[in-house]
Amino acid sequence: DNLKNNVDLELLKKNLNKILYVIQTKVIEEVEAEESETQILENKIAGMSNKIKLLEDHAKDLEKTIHKKHMEAITDTLTGLYNRAAYVQALEKAWMKWEQEKIPSTMLVWDIDHFKMINDRHGHAAGDKVLQSVARKLETGVRKGDMLARFGGEEFVMLLVDKSLEEGVQLAERIRQLISVTEFTYKKQELHVTISCGVASFFEKDTPTSLFERADKALYCAKHSGRDRVESLKVA
Repeated sequence: DNLKNNVDLELLKKNLNKILYVIQTKVIEEVEAEESETQILENKIAGMSNKIKLLEDHAKDLEKTIHKKHMEAITDTLTGLYNRAAYVQALEKAWMKWEQEKIPSTMLVWDIDHFKMINDRHGHAAGDKVLQSVARKLETGVRKGDMLARFGGEEFVMLLVDKSLEEGVQLAERIRQLISVTEFTYKKQELHVTISCGVASFFEKDTPTSLFERADKALYCAKHSGRDRVESLKVA
């Protein structure tokens, strides 16, 4: 009986070892399979992350390109200021703020005096240099939120947000005097440059067109009153 019990015990151990081996082998295979699947999944995730990164980089480049094209479309190439198209957009926004919230805006229309004479006497290259230099002087009066644009030729337009007519006139006088005393030179030739300005602010029943017309009329008055001066009109 003892011998039989010993044999049965040994047989049981062998069977248990076989079962344990099978179980261990199965567990190892399943773990390896899971690790392989995990690695495959990780590789897929890494590949997707790289694609997402490439798409994000492409989107950023596209956004930069669109912004660059937009800025080119609203920028005057000679002076680096905003152009007439940008001015029209800014004026429309300023008018809406005036209509809806009664936030005032003051317009300054500038025109370089005797500019044609500068071109005729010294050439268009000299005229371009004067335009660029005057643009830099005008920029000294612009705050964040204001608008300064080259309207066309030798004419510039400035929109001052939340500034009264009196404040606009004071600023125009300061810039006019600054330009008047500045020594402009081209190829060692001194050019005396002056500028005239018309000033107007939004009033009741004003439109973007009527504001510009009033500022332009004030500029006309400045031109025909001797030039190198600032004039303003409260009403048409």
